[in-house]
Amino acid sequence: MEKFYNINMYEKLIEINHKKKFGSRFDDNHIFFYFKASDFKGLRDKKYEFSKKDGTILRGHFYNYSNYNKKDLIIFCHGFASSHRSYFPEINQLCLNGYRVFAFDYKGTFESDGENLGGFTEPIEDLYTLLNTFREQGYFKKYRISLVGHSWGGFAIGNVLNFIDDIYKAVIISGPTSSADYLSGSMPKFMPFKAKAIESFLQKEAKIYPQFYDSTSLNAYKKTATKVLLVQSTDDPVVNFEYSSKIVKDVIGDKDNLEYYFINHHSHNPTYTNEASTYFNKVFNEYYNEIKHHKLKTIGEKKNYFKNVDWDKMTEIDHVVMNRIIDFLQS
Repeated sequence: MEKFYNINMYEKLIEINHKKKFGSRFDDNHIFFYFKASDFKGLRDKKYEFSKKDGTILRGHFYNYSNYNKKDLIIFCHGFASSHRSYFPEINQLCLNGYRVFAFDYKGTFESDGENLGGFTEPIEDLYTLLNTFREQGYFKKYRISLVGHSWGGFAIGNVLNFIDDIYKAVIISGPTSSADYLSGSMPKFMPFKAKAIESFLQKEAKIYPQFYDSTSLNAYKKTATKVLLVQSTDDPVVNFEYSSKIVKDVIGDKDNLEYYFINHHSHNPTYTNEASTYFNKVFNEYYNEIKHHKLKTIGEKKNYFKNVDWDKMTEIDHVVMNRIIDFLQS
């Protein structure tokens, strides 16, 4: 009876945590700073929207400078609980190197419609919808389409390769291989009923995303002809390196179209300098600690906390890492 009770307890906890994590929207509350296209002189911005099967409108932007390469298009996929606007330093670097970049917000985030984030699998479905829309509108005939994404966005890219064959190149930055691997790397190693908790989570996702919920990028990397670059810092505290990129390296190893770029001391954001990552972690660790101890209760208090944060310092691009990504895209 005790065992039965404990298993049911974990199922209830999964239900509660899933709703807490994905049951609401993520919008700009003006506590954090987000760049915009006009912050980058000469960067062009063209709005675009597309629809999901359920009628949800997703919105994004084409970004480029006047001298962009007309044969290539990069789709940029953002991370969890953020927006493509969180990645303007990276998007701008791609545009400065002659690329046209399309970046969009997932369902339930910033510019896109949707009452909530949906679930962990949402960005795979959103990216899959976008790619099929682009195919119907002739983009695959006009451009070589490549994908670049960080964290949740990297998860979407690695897994969409199971369903889309003709992507030119893909860059996965700190991306989980699957929902199950992400959870395995996030939960305590010897947590009771860990396997049952993961199974319960997948069952929840299966009801929302029957086509994609059990996808793993490991299968995609084994069969795809797309050239793929995996980028991650070995000390990543958000997406456990041992349960993500290292799994790919251990299981698949060397493959002609699969490249690995692993670095140290860059935390979850390898495109930022070591100093920027350290500063980022310090600012946000202190912020969440203040919240935990009920010192930042109001929106005004939270805004005031970030008033003196140097956002340029926090998002300083590591050009060694970024150049490795651009070299891969251009090779």
